[in-house]
Amino acid sequence: MSAGELAASIHAEPDTVERLLEALEELDYLELEERQGFDGRRAWLTFKGYELVDATETALLAALPGPADARQARATP
Repeated sequence: MSAGELAASIHAEPDTVERLLEALEELDYLELEERQGFDGRRAWLTFKGYELVDATETALLAALPGPADARQARATP
């Protein structure tokens, strides 16, 4: 996905998205590369980027209320 495509999908300015992607590249979460036949640089997650996505997903899923938590939340006025 290019910065322009990402910007359009989230209704943001392409220059802002490009700067944020460059910051993530500096942190080794993704790689930006030019590809023939594509408009603009493409963003690809690195292994470190995938690890961050996995850790975030795990934390979000752990924060969801389970069946016991949901029953307790409904019973509390």
